[in-house]
Order: sequence, then structure tokens, then C-alpha cells
Amino acid sequence: MTAEAVPAEPTSRRTSDWAALGLALLMVLGVFYVFGAVSNLTFALLFLVLLAIPFRRRQRWAWWAAWILSNIAATVDLPSSARPVR
Repeated sequence: MTAEAVPAEPTSRRTSDWAALGLALLMVLGVFYVFGAVSNLTFALLFLVLLAIPFRRRQRWAWWAAWILSNIAATVDLPSSARPVR
């Protein structure tokens, strides 16, 4: 005669499960926040290089690239910068 362990109810969630889920969600959001900052800094650096070298040499394509890239940046970054301040 062996005693078998009675498993807990599979549909119930313990507090530690919810805490682990919340922590995982915060970690994922933190990764997105860091990658967003890195991509914005990378874009700004590339844009400054574009303005510092070819734009100052009065190359025609640099003027168009500056306008197009700034419009793309404003359009893509708009959802992240339009968050309400809390």
C-alpha cells in the first residue's frame, strides 16, 4: 500500500504564480523600453552623421534624405511619444 500525493487543483493559481507572471511581464516591458531607447539613439546618431558630412557639403541627396528621415522618425516614434504623462 503506497501513498500517492494528491495534486493541487490544476485550474487554481497561487499568489506566487501571479507574482511570477507579473515579474515576467515587467521584464518584457523593460526590454522593449531599452530597445526603444537604443533604436532612438542609433537613429539620432545616424541622422547627425548625415547632417554633419554630406549635408554640409551641399550634396543634393542629403537634403532629401534629411526631410524623408525626419518624417519617418516622427511617424514611427509618434505612438511612443504620444503617451500621456502620469
